[in-house]
Amino acid sequence: MSKSPKKQFKDKTKKKSKAPKDDTEFEIYCDMDGVLTDFDAHAKAHDKLNEKGQPKWEELDYAWWSTMPAYAGAKEFDAKLRKLGRTRKLSAPILNVGCFRGKAEWIKNFRGSTFGLLDLLLARAEAKNLLARPNHILVDDRQKNIDQWVAAGGIGILHSGDYADTLKRIREAQDEYRRNPPKPFVAKPTGAVEIFIGTNGVLADFQGHLEAEGKLDAQGKEKWDELDVKWWKGIPAYKGAKEFYDAVKQEGAVRFLTGPVPHPDGFEGPAEWTKNFGRNKFALLDIIVCRSKDKMLLARPDKVLIDDRQANIDAWVKAGGIGILHKGDFADTLKRVKEAVAEYNLAHRIKPAAAAKPPQPK
Repeated sequence: MSKSPKKQFKDKTKKKSKAPKDDTEFEIYCDMDGVLTDFDAHAKAHDKLNEKGQPKWEELDYAWWSTMPAYAGAKEFDAKLRKLGRTRKLSAPILNVGCFRGKAEWIKNFRGSTFGLLDLLLARAEAKNLLARPNHILVDDRQKNIDQWVAAGGIGILHSGDYADTLKRIREAQDEYRRNPPKPFVAKPTGAVEIFIGTNGVLADFQGHLEAEGKLDAQGKEKWDELDVKWWKGIPAYKGAKEFYDAVKQEGAVRFLTGPVPHPDGFEGPAEWTKNFGRNKFALLDIIVCRSKDKMLLARPDKVLIDDRQANIDAWVKAGGIGILHKGDFADTLKRVKEAVAEYNLAHRIKPAAAAKPPQPK
């Protein structure tokens, strides 16, 4: 008996048609206070509201921030949110160093992992809007924040307390984006020159301090768990750094850029360092905590980045900003900053920034 002939060709008619792959990548920025945490109830329960019903900001310390209660369903909401796009927790600092550590501690406990801290982004309200992009979604409980985000080119979802409804509207916004993709994002000036400084490597001798204190392992990697608040506060400023900072402030508002680390001490320590370096607690409001690779999201034609890493400068310039590579010579860097700002102001017929008042010791 002869064997049945082997099939020479596959039957393509039995193949199920695959849906086209969706390459759209969404980034979701979720506000903490009022969306995940019950800020108002916590403030009332601990008598942290004044006679006008406003928070007593100066009394909101580490213990207060770290123990904020999460809303019922917040963890489940966060888990579902992370399935819809790369998600970051977005919050604003206040004039209290304890806020930085407290929020970091809260996120660590909420996520059950120190690595959740890497997606915590701290920035004052004005800086938050620089993060807006056509595929970037802000979830916030304040209409004003949503309006500003949308005006800056992003997708805004006002959270009114119903997690199911918020998730539904996020999915609807994503579907609408896919059906009608917006025009490519073009970075536009915001109207004010700002100077962003990568603190570690420009102002602070981070690497030298690691080596001097034996905080590198055999592979040359940072021993993050050993970098406590005392270590961060003790990072030496480069010689001439304060004079450089004072001079740069004459060219525009200065923001301190620092990166998140997988340890709450890495939030409090840099905040303490910046307050001491700036000789003023208001310097805390100028801190922006974000990953190194995310710095470029803040770039605009009127935003200057001073950084010691060429890759960061290249990404910033490509995103539409002005990049100044710092090579260790403050005089040379300051000269190039002044030239860049003067060129921008001349091209846009902008009057030079008013001289900043000299710092007052605190």
